[in-house]
Amino acid sequence: MIIDKTDMGDTRAAVFTRLVERMDYLAEIGIIGPGEDLMITVEEAAAISCLDVNTIRQYAQNGKIARYKIESSVRFGLREFCEWVSSCRQPSIAERKAEKDKAKVTA
Repeated sequence: MIIDKTDMGDTRAAVFTRLVERMDYLAEIGIIGPGEDLMITVEEAAAISCLDVNTIRQYAQNGKIARYKIESSVRFGLREFCEWVSSCRQPSIAERKAEKDKAKVTA
């Protein structure tokens, strides 16, 4: 079950649901084991991150995102990609303010 461009209107939750179903199926038939990563397409990565497909391709080509290149196809490890997305998180204004307030109290 690979997500194609016609599925891009789906919510991220729907994409994750299909990916989990695919992981469960592959584990059930013995293709992947515990702790192994699922390969996702550029379109799936774009849907997960809410970025444009071309942006994902550009980031992969420039080395901002780790990728697997299999002939002309680009794939990402799902866990690795989600870790990259998480690493892009910046603290909110409220979190920065709380951190400053905490620093003032300890100073």
